[in-house]
Amino acid sequence: MYEWTQKRIDWYKKAIEYTRFDEQLADALAPQLPKDESVCDLGCGTGYLALSLARRGYSVTAADKSRTALDVLRADAATEPGLELRIIEADWGDFSECGLWDNVIMVCAGGFDEELSHYRRLCRKRLIVVTRWDNLSRVRCDGGASQRFVLVPDLVQLANGRGESYNVSLEFGQPFATLDEAREYIIYFGGEQDLENTLKNLEKTGNEKFPFYMKHPKKLIIYVLEPLNLEDKNENN
Repeated sequence: MYEWTQKRIDWYKKAIEYTRFDEQLADALAPQLPKDESVCDLGCGTGYLALSLARRGYSVTAADKSRTALDVLRADAATEPGLELRIIEADWGDFSECGLWDNVIMVCAGGFDEELSHYRRLCRKRLIVVTRWDNLSRVRCDGGASQRFVLVPDLVQLANGRGESYNVSLEFGQPFATLDEAREYIIYFGGEQDLENTLKNLEKTGNEKFPFYMKHPKKLIIYVLEPLNLEDKNENN
């Protein structure tokens, strides 16, 4: 499970504020989401996408098993009364019913090889999966400490060809108030080996609040998959 520490949350909030990644991603997803259809952001984390969609008038359910992350979302949502946003503390496996929402969105979450059919059961219209195009899954070999890396599978193929995919590139880098903060960030995420070179390559933004910026173009694949119909459900039971 992704651990939402306070440091991660603080940096994530700054990155969202500076890049508006949530709005960029909502723009990329909006053509797939009719306004009169319900949406579940499954594995929503701190819920910035869920908030962005709710601000656009969607009826949104935000679900995650991290109470720490959801507490951030609850605090943010409390400052914007009137949004049609439901927050649920739950894992995907807690939802056993079929067709709970018109659309289910999963952003960089889930183990798709074995669980894709379950995710497809939760939606009536479409399952939208967003993942890095170069994403790598760590897989342990022989039950030991060694690891090998495998590319994320083609989800359209796993869904028996019932869907489509398209690529987007969105900017989601990290702004910093000081070089000391940048140094702490780089070391925190294990990049101390190339620390000084990374610091030299930071952009100088001219922004008074965030004078330094680490660029990070996020190359994503958006899969739009059909739900399991009644015949599919019976075949998989």
